[in-house]
Amino acid sequence: MKPISISLISFLLLLTASSCQFAPDMSWVPEVKVEKKFTGVRESNFPEGGIRIRIQIVNDMRHGKATSYYKNGQINTEMYYVNDRKDGPFRWYHPNGKLYQEGEYRDNKLDGELKEYDLDGNLSQVKYYSRGYQIR
Repeated sequence: MKPISISLISFLLLLTASSCQFAPDMSWVPEVKVEKKFTGVRESNFPEGGIRIRIQIVNDMRHGKATSYYKNGQINTEMYYVNDRKDGPFRWYHPNGKLYQEGEYRDNKLDGELKEYDLDGNLSQVKYYSRGYQIR
């Protein structure tokens, strides 16, 4: 009688295992709503008024031109982003509106010629960068 009961139990286990689905039951997982990511222009203002920064956003990432301003309304910086990383030409200005620095970023690192200017807008020095490292 024992060999029959072991065979019967083995058969029942095999039958139960073959009828099971190997994919997990995910019916208990709540549905998640995916909200559309923001694309457009975002602005931030100074508490006392006036634009502090204006930046282009694509899919919640900085992508395009970003401009920041001093409280007096003069432009502070102009730079470009690609997929949330600095990439392209940039310019920084003194509060009086004269150019302070100009150069270029590639993949979030200074690359190429970086020019610096004094308060009167006269060229004061030139540095050279390669992939974020100053080479001259």
